Amino acid sequence: LHFLVDSQHVYQAMEDIVNEREELSVFRGCGLERTGPLDTDIAFMKDEYKLADAAVGKFGADYAAHLRSIESIPEFVCHFYNFYFAHTAGGAHDW
Repeated sequence: LHFLVDSQHVYQAMEDIVNEREELSVFRGCGLERTGPLDTDIAFMKDEYKLADAAVGKFGADYAAHLRSIESIPEFVCHFYNFYFAHTAGGAHDW
């Protein structure tokens, strides 16, 4: 659950950055958005296993803050690419 909560926090930061910066508009609505599906996964785990809410951990919070501090588009895209594709390459897909 903690991994999902941290991941959701980081993905939210990425989605916010993409939505705020016109240079990144090509990534809007591209099908890679993860915050909604993670809402579903987190709710399922909490319900199925009777888990309490989990707070965003240090690593998720720190990485999201780092992403928000990046001013260089190429640097951000490097993080975007690595984070999205590292996680999606190893997980189940719904397409």
